Order: sequence, then C-alpha cells, then structure tokens
Amino acid sequence: MRSTTGTRARRILASAAAVLAAVALTGCGSVDAGTAGRQATEREFRSDPAVESVDLTSLNTLPWIGSVDGTVTAKPGLSDDDLSALVDRIGAFESEKRDGASVSLKVAADTVTLRVLPDRARNARFVAAANELRADTGIVSAEIEVRSGDGSKLTARAATAERAFALAAEAPDPLRERVSEPPVELEISSVDGVSLEGDQGGTWVADAQRVWAMVGLRARVTVLQATPESLNLQVAEEADVAPARAAAEAVLGDRSMTVTVESRSLQLRDGASGDAARATLAKLPAETRKVIDFVWTDDAVLQLHLKSGTALAPVATALLAVPEASGFRTLALMIDGSDLGSGGSGSPIGVFAAPTDLAPRATGVDRLLATGSVAGADAARERIDVMLAEGAGPIERAALAPVLKSFAQPGDWVCVKGEDPAVRTLCVTAAESIAMSDVDEAYRSQAKDFLSRWNAAPSLGAAPAAE
Repeated sequence: MRSTTGTRARRILASAAAVLAAVALTGCGSVDAGTAGRQATEREFRSDPAVESVDLTSLNTLPWIGSVDGTVTAKPGLSDDDLSALVDRIGAFESEKRDGASVSLKVAADTVTLRVLPDRARNARFVAAANELRADTGIVSAEIEVRSGDGSKLTARAATAERAFALAAEAPDPLRERVSEPPVELEISSVDGVSLEGDQGGTWVADAQRVWAMVGLRARVTVLQATPESLNLQVAEEADVAPARAAAEAVLGDRSMTVTVESRSLQLRDGASGDAARATLAKLPAETRKVIDFVWTDDAVLQLHLKSGTALAPVATALLAVPEASGFRTLALMIDGSDLGSGGSGSPIGVFAAPTDLAPRATGVDRLLATGSVAGADAARERIDVMLAEGAGPIERAALAPVLKSFAQPGDWVCVKGEDPAVRTLCVTAAESIAMSDVDEAYRSQAKDFLSRWNAAPSLGAAPAAE
C-alpha cells in the first residue's frame, strides 16, 4: 500500500516547483519584494521636479510579498496645483503593486503632512484641506491621517490657544464630505498650553474655550487639557487652585464634564482631590519645602520630586514627622535625571516605600551616592537598582556591596548595572550570606569580589534609619 504521507509530500513539492517555475517565467516580482518595491519607489520620485527628498522603509514579509512605507517631502513653497499633481502621481503609483510590494506614502508639504491613498477623489479633498492648513500662519504643524474607509484625523499644533480652539471648532471643510461620514478626530495643541482631544462636534470645544478665558481672569493658567468628557487645568500657584475650580465649575454649570484643577507645584492624577497632600505639605518645615520642585499624588501615593543635589534622608525625616504622611500607601522621593557632577545628566534617583521603610531606604540611597561611583539609584519595594557612574567597574561595584547590604531586606532583588558594556550587570537576591551557586549563571562572571564584600559586611538592614 502506498504511503499517503509520501504522496502528499510529493504533491506539495511539485506544486511549489510549479509556482517557482511560473514566477521565473513570468518575471512577476522579486523574491525580496519589499526591497525591490522601495528601490522602484525611490527611482520614481527622487528625480520628480516637485520632490525635495524621499525617506522610505521596506519590509520583506514573505517571498514575493512585501511593503513600502515612508515620506515624500515636497519642495518648499510648492503651489496648491503642483501639490495636488504630486499627490495624484503618488496615488496612481500606489494603486499598483510594485515588484510585488504594496506602497503607502505620506507627503510632507511645508508645515503639513498628508497620508496619500490610491483614491484620486478622496485625495483631492484632503489636499484641499492641507492647502488651507499650510496657508494658515497660525498653524505651527499639522498632519492629516486618512482612514482606509471613511473618516480622518487631524493632528495639529497652533501658535496660540485662540487658534487651537478655532481650528478644533471648524476644522477644514474638505476633511468631511457628507453628514454620514464619521466626525473628524482631533488632537490639537497650542504652544501656550492648550490640548484638545476628541471628535469634532458638540459643545465641548466651546466649553473649554470659555473656561480658559474665564479662569484666566482669576489665575495664571499654564495648561488646559480637554476631551468631551473631562477638563484638566493646571494653574501656576497652589493658592489659585480653589478660585480656578470655582470659576471653571461656574462656567460649565450642569455640563457633565469632569473637572480637575491642579497647580504646577501639586499635580494630581485624574480624580484625585489632593487634600491629604496639601495637608502634609502645609506642615513641612520651610527649609524642606524649598528643596521640593513639585509634588504628584493620586491620594494613595505621594511623590516628592526634589531639586538636584538634595539629600533624601533629611527630607524623609521631615516628611515622616507629619502625621498625615503615614496615611499614604506609598511615599516616594525622586530626583529626575540629576547631574551628579560626572560631566553629564545622570540616571534618576528614587525611593518608593511604605512610610515605615522610607527613612532607611532614603539613607541607603544617600550613602550609595556619597561613594562617587553611582550615577543613579532606585529603591522600591523588594527591589534596589543601581547604575554605576561612567568609568566605574567591578572594583567600584564590589565596594558598594556593604552599603547595599546595610539597607536591603531579605528577598530584595538587588541589581548593579554598568555604563560600560564591559561591566556586566550583576543581580542577587538579598540574604545574610550569598553563595556563588545562589547567583544566576548569567551574572556570575564578575560576582566573586562583590559576594566576598557582601558576606563580610554586617547584617542586612543594619544601617541607621537616618544620618
């Protein structure tokens, strides 16, 4: 009896051979279709009289199947008619597979970028919108994203809040041809702090503009972020929060928009009141408040972002002296991208801990930074991450072992990483004594001296809570 498996295999091989032969005879494409398509696209448009440059990427998905994406940058100041003609040429080019590859391109014309479709009628509408936008001196940049079916999205940055509101209220008419077409999706911002994100239509843009104008009479508004459902305001001073909230709520009346008001110094997660954070900050000593850049809270976590060069332990001690601080689930002290005197911007420094663990963790991080061989350190629950400074190697890392052990807790995952690729990452699980066999094999090559110093150091968590 014949083997059915063998027969099936021979049929598959015969079919594959037939496909290969057909491709070879017809010359219908390249086995690396994406690469060939990119080359064909470059040949087509690099010498086009309306084109400044061509920037393409390609993907060889399968043999003889691929794709080409990229941007064709038009020459500056191209006339409306010349831009329309260029888009027509690109759309016609996209309508056919090139060497087996599908082509999808954007056109960048002055301040506006436009996705081109292989559909001349739809392209004509969007080019008309693009020409309106690039003629508008109040628009810093814009992009029209065209859906493969109906609909479009307008992303734009305006020079002023007033221009952003106007554009969101009346996006160029050609973006929407008929009532049944989906509303234009908007993502519009301004240089002076307005951000509007949602579908065109409804009253939300007008409501946001009225809030911007009215609150601005009572406080300096630095940020307004609005969607159809919510409105977030940031004012310059914490003292302005209450009057700004009252003014915003008065403007909105019974509208269903959720309103959040925060200051630059106290930033809130959506829905947070910030009341516990305000009560805590009000009781901090003046010298502690001076080293705080800004604060973030969601009412369960309180993050103090500190100025560069600030010692963490004194801030932790002052914070824990305030009774309200113990009501937070997590307290965090952070210095973002600090310059530690190593000639550049260092890695972030941070401590994230339950209130009872904050002081020893902060003291430990301060002691790490005082060694001069650490660019950044992050101590969180059950984890300590350290980034060595430039030029620090295995010797400097081994010297950190006693400091790390002094504030690590049993089971903490402790990792020390080097700036230099030759300084391999070393991670260990904190314990009173660590054997080489306890270290993952990937981390063992430079672990000997570190483990020796660790095991010779006093007990875990033996450092004082503050220094």
